[in-house]
Amino acid sequence: MYLRFPKPNRTFATLFFCVFLPVFNRADQPVVSAADIAAAPSISLKSHFFPFGMCIDGLTPAEQISRCQQRGYTGLGVDMFDATSLKILADNPEVASKRFRIYSTLWWANARQNLDATALANLDANLTQLARMGAALWMVVDGNDQSADTITAAVKTIQTAADHCATKSVPLVIYPHGGAAIDCVEQAVALLPRINRPNVTVSIHLCHELKKGNRDRMPAIVAAVAPYLSLASVSGADYNTQDINNDDWASGIKPLDEGTYDYKPYLQALADVGYNGPMELHTYNLGDPGAIPTATDHLTRSLKLWNEIVDPTPPTAPANLRATQIKTSSISLQWNASTDNAVVAGYSVSRGLGSATPLEIATSITSTTFVDSGLVPNTAYTYSVSAYDAAANDSDSSSALKVTTLASSSSSSSSSSSSSSSSSSSSSSSSSSSSSSSSSSSSSSSSSSSSSSSSSSSSSSSSSSSSSSGALPGTPASGGGGGGAPSLPMLIALAVLALMRTRLCNWRNG
Repeated sequence: MYLRFPKPNRTFATLFFCVFLPVFNRADQPVVSAADIAAAPSISLKSHFFPFGMCIDGLTPAEQISRCQQRGYTGLGVDMFDATSLKILADNPEVASKRFRIYSTLWWANARQNLDATALANLDANLTQLARMGAALWMVVDGNDQSADTITAAVKTIQTAADHCATKSVPLVIYPHGGAAIDCVEQAVALLPRINRPNVTVSIHLCHELKKGNRDRMPAIVAAVAPYLSLASVSGADYNTQDINNDDWASGIKPLDEGTYDYKPYLQALADVGYNGPMELHTYNLGDPGAIPTATDHLTRSLKLWNEIVDPTPPTAPANLRATQIKTSSISLQWNASTDNAVVAGYSVSRGLGSATPLEIATSITSTTFVDSGLVPNTAYTYSVSAYDAAANDSDSSSALKVTTLASSSSSSSSSSSSSSSSSSSSSSSSSSSSSSSSSSSSSSSSSSSSSSSSSSSSSSSSSSSSSSGALPGTPASGGGGGGAPSLPMLIALAVLALMRTRLCNWRNG
């Protein structure tokens, strides 16, 4: 879900950007270092931090995910507008299971490009895969100039793309890019009334705003465009950025711990307006950090500093871990939610065999329940749960919980069969008791009407006494020590005996 603030008056916004907002170019801002930035008070910014994969776009989708996960990232923005590659990404188990998030893919669209049937079919194919991942289409509108004709064409292109995005429920985010037809966030927001599509928002990029000359205006710009922001980006940069160009961006895109520009007021401004959308780390031209994470590679260093800047406080440990359902091959767990000074981003579940130390088996769990399946019957497992926040701070683990799965399903089947037999026995006993009661009544009537021989009377009395217990003579009563339901022949014999007794009484009564 991408953040969308309530819409203020866009006409006023246009006037504000184009007429009233002055452009400052102060040269007295002090130069800062990464140590200065880290030492400043932390910022409570509720954003998921992810790298833009341009530094690793030469790798396969699976390798890109692995590079990020090994360094502690739980998401990625990709530079691949290709339906086949996006499908591979969407099919990846880490993405499909929501353990790893794809936030966006970059699309360069020429403002004057004719989006014919072929181009639109290709767009739809890409949108299908983005919809599967819950990702946004990040759209750069390129062009040779910013003439009125080019901007008019850009608006039309965005409208067409937005209409196709709407059919797939994919957000369209305008990416203002230095040198493009739309090159800064103020220009993008000023065009929103003309675009007039509710599913279109904008992103803000520190490096491109610096190229535009907005280095000293970032807090004011953030405050003005906040209602339309759904993505933001940051990078290290030098304070003097006059040499930024479209070829290398060496001074405008650096790891977070490099450069002399103090970007913390920019981040604080985002926190002040309540921005909680994703935060992208620009990595263009920084190079592949390598298959093996190190403390000195740029992705690792940037994440470490981000955590120090934004939120150094971990969530509380999950409490009251418990099993809510235990089966032969699965265990359902539940726990009390953790709390955090910013936001709890998710939970991780760990499992150990028997009393062994639990190892992590699932991450990116956004609820307080988890079902662990594929387990072995009649086996003990130990579980623990931890929470993490948007700044990747991990909580302490919960108290360990030891749970044993039920025995194999054959035991359950046997128990079910026994229960069924018991029910049948009870039903038969009730039927037998009813027949016996009828016989007893007939015998009593016969005795009062006639003086029969003592042997017959005794026999009748004996039969009546045996049947009242709901069992044939010589068989234990239902619920007695002998156990088991009467067989079908026994039930038939009981019915015949009752019938003969009734007819004998009728014959005696003449």
